[in-house]
Amino acid sequence: MRRIAPRLAILIALGMFAGCSWLDKVRPDPKVGTGVLKVKQPDEFVTYLNRQSGYISSVRYDDVGLKATIPDQAWIPALRNGVMVAQKPKNFRMQAGLAIGGDQLDIGSNAQEFWMYVKQPKPTYLFCTHADFPKVQNDLPVPFEPDWVLQALGMSTYDTSKKYEVEINEKAHVYYLKTDDTNAAGLKIMRVTEFAGDATDGTQPQVRRHLIRTQANGVWQTTMIAEIHKVTSLDVVDPQTGLRTAVQVPTDVTLEWPLQKVKLALSLGKPQLNTREEVALFSKPPTIGNANPVNLADYRSNGSPSGLIRGSTPGDLPLERKRR
Repeated sequence: MRRIAPRLAILIALGMFAGCSWLDKVRPDPKVGTGVLKVKQPDEFVTYLNRQSGYISSVRYDDVGLKATIPDQAWIPALRNGVMVAQKPKNFRMQAGLAIGGDQLDIGSNAQEFWMYVKQPKPTYLFCTHADFPKVQNDLPVPFEPDWVLQALGMSTYDTSKKYEVEINEKAHVYYLKTDDTNAAGLKIMRVTEFAGDATDGTQPQVRRHLIRTQANGVWQTTMIAEIHKVTSLDVVDPQTGLRTAVQVPTDVTLEWPLQKVKLALSLGKPQLNTREEVALFSKPPTIGNANPVNLADYRSNGSPSGLIRGSTPGDLPLERKRR
């Protein structure tokens, strides 16, 4: 159950997806990173992304390491021996800690709600419903979104009814798939997915980055980045053809929020696909350590967020936002 399947080339029924031959090549072009990139149609990339996502109902990692970079915190210990499980559509759980000091981080999500526990600098246990999340996400110790992680893991389904465009960057030798969208808060955003210019193999990712861009005073700025540095290929059964194939699974990922100058480097070891998980794994714990859950939505006044002091304990939470 825990073994990593042998590395396989992606086997696709080419007759069904004849338009995606570039993405389905068994071996990489010997001239990777050179030559003029061919013009590709958006549906080639969308079909590839949805096909890869279709192979995965869940992914589990049993050897997770996490290193955070956060402003005004000069030293943050790297967390080890963690577990991360993502299951469609909204189930998520990541726990990590220290050899001495126990669990330091617990982030979870289910169909109704999202929660986050961080032990340092003070035990803080926060939660909210998915409906309230857009209004309170800035009050979280780290602007972490499970939906964003699922996209970075290649589990998101791309809406084929949306309008997409492809931009070619010859210098970087990559393709960008772009589409306009709105986020959970109703703000206009641009979603960008970066593809390697040539078919990849080994640990090199085909999908290299996911970006969210927003407008401020008429200028587009990147607000979220998920960069995939390394992948592994796991054996799966194609649900449509019944044939065994392989899917790229990220094993080295950086999540970045440029405006907040926050980075989370994730080392994702021992991956498994489509495991059966206990329902309890995705249930919000009644307490974690000595911290009780605090509903972020309870700390709002007149439609404005209450402005939690990051690192506070539940008893320290103010009812009104402190002016910054």
